[in-house]
This record gives sequence, structure tokens and C-alpha cells, in this order.
Amino acid sequence: MFNNDALKYALPIIPVRQTEKPGVNSQVEVDLSSAEKKDIDKKRDACIDFFEDFRKHLSRKGNSVDDKLSTSAGCEKYVKDLVDLVDAYTVSLANAVSKTPRFASLQYYHWSSSLTDKQEMAFDDYRYELLGVYYNVGAILMNIAQYLLCVRVTVGTLSFLEKDAYRALIKASAYFHFCADIVDNMKKHEIGVAQVSVPLDVDKDMAVFLESLALAQAQEIGVSKAFNADPKESTETTARLSHQLFLMYETVCTNARTINTRNETFVEISTLAVVKRDIFHALAFQHAASHLFNNNPGAGITLLSQGVEHARIVEDYFTKSQNGKLKLPFNGTRFVGLCSTTVRNNTERLNKINSLVYRAKPDATKASLPPPQPLAMRPDISLPFRLEASPSACTVALLSRNAQ
Repeated sequence: MFNNDALKYALPIIPVRQTEKPGVNSQVEVDLSSAEKKDIDKKRDACIDFFEDFRKHLSRKGNSVDDKLSTSAGCEKYVKDLVDLVDAYTVSLANAVSKTPRFASLQYYHWSSSLTDKQEMAFDDYRYELLGVYYNVGAILMNIAQYLLCVRVTVGTLSFLEKDAYRALIKASAYFHFCADIVDNMKKHEIGVAQVSVPLDVDKDMAVFLESLALAQAQEIGVSKAFNADPKESTETTARLSHQLFLMYETVCTNARTINTRNETFVEISTLAVVKRDIFHALAFQHAASHLFNNNPGAGITLLSQGVEHARIVEDYFTKSQNGKLKLPFNGTRFVGLCSTTVRNNTERLNKINSLVYRAKPDATKASLPPPQPLAMRPDISLPFRLEASPSACTVALLSRNAQ
């Protein structure tokens, strides 16, 4: 339904968290060799260097990442390198805790705030380190999708970029789910010497929010590819995927409301999510009406008329964005303009065909949108280690590395 590849997506940039060199907890002694500690530190440094290199990419202070993401093979290798580095570090960390449980609280870890209110705290709990690392993996994967579809995209390149972005977003959802699981474990089993409350509920709510956002963005790609494969909407696939897309953004908005923060970037991301929810609600009616109109003009016109209210909301967004009353981040204004034009043109097209050919009247009874069809779903994978339930042992048992 969209006809401009360069404007088809408006995806937010997710901040990458920063960290500092961990401090040593002088109240904890562990029986771990110097070589083992150095190995863990070396693997941590490799992860942090990767994160910082990507942060430079986000601020456009370097183009090394651009070069690595310039091809589909390069993008796949970049993601694999990221996952391999993180797995090597986190598994080594887990091994150390499994071997020497007190290692779990040997160091104080500090991670900057991302989308929450600023906090300057350090925690002597290795799981807080896992939380920061896995959050960054999810954020980087989402930002790769944003770069591919909103920065690098050109006419004729969208199709293969969508495939790479879809894979990145699906993988991102898994890492944010890891974060939520880790927070649950931290809440159930406290460890460490420092008696400082961790904003665990905020961290979990944020992980749930970002997981749902990553999946919704992946569903967007599915709708786009379905429509490109069937532009006449002879089947109801696009309509069903589109209905599910609206529901997924409704979930994103619901999750956003659980987070109490004044962080400006979070406000921008959640604002864009609300706008996209309303837009995709209108488009769900457009796709469904187009499909039904092919075989039953009366039913198609009925759904089109039922979607008028939602179409007006999209038009209102566009008008307000044009006169400066509504400021939309992440190129949202261009996206809203494209969607508004799409809704208006499709409405005029169906009404014109109906007036010239069918002259069908809207049915007396309301029509329903076709059943929603999920496409983007979080993969059924788990951490490469298990966080044990015993708070005294603070141990982790290694599992098969099926998270790659």
C-alpha cells in the first residue's frame, strides 16, 4: 500500500548503556586465580569496546560500523561477532560464579541509565552486569534494524534490507526477554553485601516494553512484504497481519504506561508508538476493506466506512505535524504524511470504483476485521546458562549454548 521505500519505516533509536570498570568489593574474598580473573576482564573489555564502537556509530562519529553493515553477509557477521563476544564473556562470568559462588558479589558493577531517570549507583551482583550486557545486545540489534530501514535504505534495496532487519529484531526480542528473566531472579534471590535497592521493577518493565516493541517492528516488516507479494490483496494475508500489527502496538502502548519516567528519549519512543498504533488501526481497516471489496463490494465499503473515524485521526496527526502543533521524533512526520496519503488515496480509489461500477451500499450490520495473524514471535531460546534458585549458593549451571 505504501509506494515510497525510503519513507516506509519510522523506527526509534534505542540508547546504548555505558559502563565503567568494575570496582572491587573489599568485603568479599574469593579463591580464583589471577589468570582466570584476567581472562574474564579481557572478555569484558572486548564487549565494552564493541558497545562503544556502536555508540560512535549512533552519534555519527565514525563509519566503521557503516562499512560492516554495508552488505547482508557483513550484517550477519557483525551480529554473530556481537553474540559470540557476549556469550564468551557471560559464560566465563557464569563459570566463575559456579566454581566460586562468592565471585557473584566480588565486584561492583555500574551501568548508565538508558530510558529511565538518571541513576548513579553500583551494585555488587553479577546479575546486574548480565542485565546491562544483554540490554545492550538487544538495543544494538534494534538499532541495526533502524539503520538498515531508515538510513541505509534506497530505492531497490528495501527487500533484502527488510530480511536482515527482521532477523535482528526477532533476535533483539530474545535478549530483552533474557533481561526480564534476570530481573525476576534478582527479585527472588538477593545477593551481595551492599544494601541498596535496585529499581528492578523499572528494569523489568523496560525489558518487557522493548521486547514488545521489537516484535511489533518485525511485524511491520511482515505486513510490508505480504502486501508487496499480493498488492491487489486477493488473499486476506495482509489484512490479517495488519490487524495483528495494530494489536501488537496496542500492547506496546500498554507496556509503556507501566513505566514511570521523565526520560526524554523514552517519551519520544512511546509517543511514536501511540501514533503508530493509531495509524496501523486505520490501515487495518484499509487492508481489510480492500480485500473484501474484491469479492463483496458491499462488505468492503462497510469496513471502509467503519474505518473513517480512524482515518480522521491519521489525517489529524498529519495536519498537526504540518502546522507545528505536533512534533514527531525519528522522522515520524514524514511517516505520518505517507500514511495519511495512503489512507486517503485508497479510500478515494475504493469509493470511485464503487460509484462507477458496483454502487454498493454499506451493509446494515457491522463487518469485522479478519482474525489477526501473528508472524513476528520471540524465538524459544534460553540463556546459555541457568540462574539457580538457591540464594545462598548463587550458582549457575551451564546449559547447551542454544541461544545463538
